[in-house]
Amino acid sequence: MGTPAFAVAALQALAAADMPPAAVVTRPDRPRGRGMLLTGSPVKEWAGGRDLPVWQPDSLREESFLERVRRLDPQVVVTAAFGRLLPPVLLALPRQGCINLHASLLPRYRGAAPVQRILMAGEERTGVTTFWMDTGMDTGDIILQEEVAIRPEETAGELLERLGMLGGALLVRTLRLVEAGRAPRVAQDPTLAGAAPPIGREEEEIRWDLSARRIADLVRGLNPSPGARTRRGDALLKVWRASAVEAGSLGLPGTVLGADREGIRVAAGLGAVLLRQVQPAGGRSMGAADYALGHPFLPGERLG
Repeated sequence: MGTPAFAVAALQALAAADMPPAAVVTRPDRPRGRGMLLTGSPVKEWAGGRDLPVWQPDSLREESFLERVRRLDPQVVVTAAFGRLLPPVLLALPRQGCINLHASLLPRYRGAAPVQRILMAGEERTGVTTFWMDTGMDTGDIILQEEVAIRPEETAGELLERLGMLGGALLVRTLRLVEAGRAPRVAQDPTLAGAAPPIGREEEEIRWDLSARRIADLVRGLNPSPGARTRRGDALLKVWRASAVEAGSLGLPGTVLGADREGIRVAAGLGAVLLRQVQPAGGRSMGAADYALGHPFLPGERLG
């Protein structure tokens, strides 16, 4: 059970290990793009190309869906970035339980946006976790974990891709332990728990009064979606890549300090941020240096 590319990596690992799922569950098709055409999830696209049954229930409590699961009589149900809590009636159906593959080291960063939150917090290490599911949000007993270092200026998309590969291998190891009856159960320490809720719209706005490091971490945490944003006058400007490049107090936060072939330097509350990739409203993403050439900044101009 899953939806985005992170879950596809888990499916690929299972297929490579000759452990294909009996059925795949993903969200219903959604309208996307300018034409608002109904589009299937990455998991549906992957599974559909391999003749795997794909189920897309509107609700996990639908009796028709639950009856399908009962007829399948699964040993284990596995979820990966599925985006929904499993109801108790579904948790009780597989003979050996339900397992989740989570893109962080639990119990920290429980919730829907662990990778984004990890980067926004400036963490230097993270990992993946498999755990036995219960009725809580990522609260079940841990089976296995794998830790990795976060690369400098790595974006959420780049980190999630790495964690998908790591998680797929961890899931295969987990299921082999389950099959052998040797999968551990390690209770999570609730005193170490932290939340990773979905990103709120207000969090996408760059606060130039923060430190340059905090701003750069926000930008990479929101790449590729939904993207960090600021304003230039009345126009929206998205920022896709940025680096903290200077220390100290350099002027009013948001003041453009200059632009050159490296990008656009902007004063933060502490230090300066080098904008390296931006996207003006209605335009395409481009190098910040190219944007500045076509849209020159006035002396003392401020963003935000």
